[in-house]
Amino acid sequence: MIPGPDLKLLKDDLVKKAYAACDDLINQAQLGRLENRPGCNRDETLEAGISAALSRVREQVGDVCMKELSRHNAPLIMATCGSKGASFQIIV
Repeated sequence: MIPGPDLKLLKDDLVKKAYAACDDLINQAQLGRLENRPGCNRDETLEAGISAALSRVREQVGDVCMKELSRHNAPLIMATCGSKGASFQIIV
């Protein structure tokens, strides 16, 4: 699939914001300002924060992509009914 120009711009914007959030987490960790999650050290807390930010953007872009597709689109049908894949795997 090839995304339309609007979807591509939205995807690029969401990814840019997620990367900025990850950079902020890294800076906070390097400065010692990142509050550790319960049971985690600084590195584990940083990894969990980055993973959460990237997972969130993957879901957001997948949801937008799902809304943009025709209801007759085969990958959309398979992801929606659960037979193959999920919304985040449709991202281009």
